[in-house]
Amino acid sequence: MRSSFLADAPRSASPGTVREPRHAPVAHVIRGGMTERVHYGCVAVLGSEGEVRTSIGDIEAACCPRSAPGPVQAVAMVRAGLSEASGR
Repeated sequence: MRSSFLADAPRSASPGTVREPRHAPVAHVIRGGMTERVHYGCVAVLGSEGEVRTSIGDIEAACCPRSAPGPVQAVAMVRAGLSEASGR
C-alpha cells in the first residue's frame, strides 16, 4: 500500500508537470465506535476576496472533478441568463 502522508510525498514538480496530488484524510466513517473507512482528498476554504483561508491536502495539484462541478455550472448559467436562451 502506498503512503498517503504529506511528509512522504515529493515536495515539488517541474513547471507544467501534472503530478499525483498528496491527499490527506478529510472524513472518517465511524460505525459502532470503530472507523470503518477513511476518505482522502484535498479541500480549500476561500475567503470573500478569493484568498485561501484554510486547506487540507495538496490544493496546488491538478484535479479531474468529473461531474462534481455540474450544480455550480448550472447556477452560473442561470445567473448569466443562459437558461432562458435555451428555452428551458
